[in-house]
Amino acid sequence: MKNKKILLIAKETYSWPMILLAEKLKENNDVGLFFICPSECTFNEFELGYSSTYYYAKKNLPDVKQYDVRGISLEFVKNAKTPPVDYDYISMLEKEYTHYKNINLQCMSAQELSRSFHFRSIYGHATHDQRFYWVELNYKQIINVINDFQPDMVLDLNNEMIQRTILSEVCYKKNIPHINVEESKIEDNYHYSFSNTAELDEYFLEDYKRSMNLTESDLAQEYNYIKDFQKRVNIMAERLMDTPNAQYTADSWRKIFRWFLSAAHYEYQKDIKSHNGKLCRANPVFFGEMKKQLSYYTKVELKRKYLFGKNKYFEDPVPGEPYVYVPLHLIPESTTFVQAPLYVNELNNIEMLSKSIPAGWRIYVKEHQTMLGERSFEFYKKVKKIPNVRLVRFNYYQDPKPWITNAKGVFTVTGTGAYEAALLGKRSVIFGEMACQVIDGIEKVNSFRDLSEAIRKFDEPLDNIHSCAAYIHTAQKYGIPLKINYLMMHGKEILRNNLQVDDEYNSQLNQLIDFYEKGYNLYLNREKLKHEGA
Repeated sequence: MKNKKILLIAKETYSWPMILLAEKLKENNDVGLFFICPSECTFNEFELGYSSTYYYAKKNLPDVKQYDVRGISLEFVKNAKTPPVDYDYISMLEKEYTHYKNINLQCMSAQELSRSFHFRSIYGHATHDQRFYWVELNYKQIINVINDFQPDMVLDLNNEMIQRTILSEVCYKKNIPHINVEESKIEDNYHYSFSNTAELDEYFLEDYKRSMNLTESDLAQEYNYIKDFQKRVNIMAERLMDTPNAQYTADSWRKIFRWFLSAAHYEYQKDIKSHNGKLCRANPVFFGEMKKQLSYYTKVELKRKYLFGKNKYFEDPVPGEPYVYVPLHLIPESTTFVQAPLYVNELNNIEMLSKSIPAGWRIYVKEHQTMLGERSFEFYKKVKKIPNVRLVRFNYYQDPKPWITNAKGVFTVTGTGAYEAALLGKRSVIFGEMACQVIDGIEKVNSFRDLSEAIRKFDEPLDNIHSCAAYIHTAQKYGIPLKINYLMMHGKEILRNNLQVDDEYNSQLNQLIDFYEKGYNLYLNREKLKHEGA
């Protein structure tokens, strides 16, 4: 990639690889970095915090143009009590910058603006005026950044945060490719999203349709992958094996105590030693103050410890009982708040599903391991009151496969369970945008009224192996095996001088550059075809 103006989006752990990418790309391009996280660029620097990324770039990349949201964050704090919202400007945004989502739905992509819809009490509730003031400030800043830098492309590695949602709208309006990655659910494979995952990209759908016309022989590799997947005892993706997603036993009290000491040290460094406490107290909408953070997450850890053991909320499945499998989501997370913002109330989803399944069936609701301790006990009590619902013990099985194979089908907002079910020959219903929704047997519904009809199909036979193979073929054609966690964690150690850029890391960066360059050309070709067809 040469002679391009490239704006890289940096946010917390994703900033590490983006900084290293900037160092490589600036040799032949005009590169900019845009830090979009308020705490990252507003806090005073402290070694353990994400702010070290921001200050590293300031000190070590003088030839890279840098932007941030520091100024608007401080302006928000200054005016938070009586925000001077320009509602004429908000009305203009509603008319001009809502190609993918209206303004209220855009607010859902920010956990600090959607406190009413999640359990993280470390954040304060933003008022009506505060929400739109923050939207206004971000739109003005992002439009200024785009106008000043005039990028040929905007490159990204994640879809969360309202700043990315706004970027996608601004880039669409100005016909600038905002090239992001979308998880295909196939091992470590990621492909292009030009909409910040707000919709299924047209290029993907068109290629999937072409792939459906290929023969079984043409798709032999994909067929073999699916057959091998079906034979596996455990189907959880390898990248999740060392994460809380794959945790089925409780942490020891010693480990919890060590966690508390580490968390307390972090909060001390942030609030007291680095003098960020006053800012945190002044803006509880964005920043968690030390006492509130420690209190909240200590309660989370204690609740997690309790829920891993025998308790009054979770029960064992009943052998032979017909059920719809409902794996819950981490709330808040981008797969719901960005990709399905209308359906983030999982209790309401379960209630609607309970009215839609055939008589005699049950709903098996399974908690997400990473959500243990964060979701309220009141939520569990309400779920258990629904007569045809069982809140099942999440660690009854040590893998998703038996939950899926023993089920009539799967219901999820945008979870991996839908893709796994498809490969195992089971139907599923989803509410949000996912690339794998093209696969036969995955039905995206747009209303609760459609649930009954979709669920009834769970008893119909399904032969979807060719559809699964065509999806995998398309996802791998436009994707790369990307070790994002590796890029982030090793990137941090590299920039802290604890590791060197070795061949593996350099290879991953080069693959990423190649991926973005092909995405840029794909975008240009797509736009060219649009103009020729107009």
